[in-house]
Amino acid sequence: MVGEVAMGLSLFGGASSGLGSSRSSATGLRDAAAGSVDIGKMGRGVISARPCPDTSTCPPIGQNVSLFLIEGGKEDAAFANQFYTIVTNGVLYAWHQGMVPWVRFDPERVYRTFGKAWTRPDGTGQLWEQLFKSYCPGLQAWKDACPNVVVAPRKSVKWWYDYVGQHAKWAVHSWYNYGSPALSDCLAAMRLPEDGPFVSPVCAAGGQPWQPCPSGGWDKACTPGKCTCDLFNNTLYELWRSNGAAVVSHAHRLRPAVKAAVDKAWLALNVGGATPVLGCHMRGTDKASGRRRVKPSAFEAYVADFFEAFPAGRVFVATESTEYAAVVRGAWRARWGAERVLMRDIGTRISGKRLNAMVYVDRQLDVLQDVFFDVQLMARCDYFLHSASAVSEAVIYSNLALHEASVHLEYQHDISRLRDAPWRRPPAMRRAPDGRRQYSRVSSSAVQ
Repeated sequence: MVGEVAMGLSLFGGASSGLGSSRSSATGLRDAAAGSVDIGKMGRGVISARPCPDTSTCPPIGQNVSLFLIEGGKEDAAFANQFYTIVTNGVLYAWHQGMVPWVRFDPERVYRTFGKAWTRPDGTGQLWEQLFKSYCPGLQAWKDACPNVVVAPRKSVKWWYDYVGQHAKWAVHSWYNYGSPALSDCLAAMRLPEDGPFVSPVCAAGGQPWQPCPSGGWDKACTPGKCTCDLFNNTLYELWRSNGAAVVSHAHRLRPAVKAAVDKAWLALNVGGATPVLGCHMRGTDKASGRRRVKPSAFEAYVADFFEAFPAGRVFVATESTEYAAVVRGAWRARWGAERVLMRDIGTRISGKRLNAMVYVDRQLDVLQDVFFDVQLMARCDYFLHSASAVSEAVIYSNLALHEASVHLEYQHDISRLRDAPWRRPPAMRRAPDGRRQYSRVSSSAVQ
């Protein structure tokens, strides 16, 4: 089928996988370090990365080192939540606390979405290393050999989803989940006169006035309509994404074989290397925490404008929804041409509102692989349209340039220009150290 590429690639089982840097379709592979400012133990700001220890020798006598286990947050969390949100927050916590992050998924923490086929007969095994290079390698042998290297107390699911999800100031989020951030955070961004009058946020469902969830109550306690903040706070999202990119640039380094597989998939998808490419992530099935489904029709005005600006450009659509894929395969390709509207031919899409990993229980690693490829391929796009999803945030963590080259279609915007198509926006606004707005050109660099 023209424009729809069957992967024919397996990262689990026979072929090994590995993927490192994000690639801009226009510029090829790039490496870029996330800028950082040391913010101390528990403040807000872009965090400085801590180097991994030298595990070839024990720490000096009298110097103890704690390893912080990142085992997965909750057994039914999906790929981007576990591999990006949870791992990012785990690494950030370890950096803040002066510990060494140890990514080692526990099968009991991830089995409902990833299964246990990746484990060995003794129940051990490393899911992380199926895709990424080991972050801070050699920690097991270092701990076994050195009496002053210890494992910090294991964190509970409640810690991950209550403290980190609601209260920790250093944590990143994919949306305003579980009543976080507070209303003052949601409305914190200063506006310019040209941004127009402020529009009060409403519930993502039901159009009712916004109100925070009770502390510790999760979205189930919100009334009516599972209320959440419906405003895209650019300042807050830029902070979350910058910290996410700082972690991903260090921790999510693709294994060479995986990187080669993604390179091959990109070349098969975008035959001839057309530029620019607009990525569209359409999350169409399970959405909780007050989020709403954003239908393909919400993307269409942007896609039409993109093709008007770039007739030779390409649009790459990633979706797990069979209904949304049918719209793209039918109406979109009839309107704009199959050769310009790209979509992968995958076998793990679903209909309805269930999580696909809960539907394809005997193919959960296939689901994982399909989402992984979607993240990596969307991160190579030049522009990005999306809604509230951990997958979309993983894309931007992998290519921080997309923060300024994207539109969040689920939320209202605290700065009016953020509603504009990024290819038609004025130069990106940045803040000077004294807090004043500055203007600078959108960068096309990618974060490894």
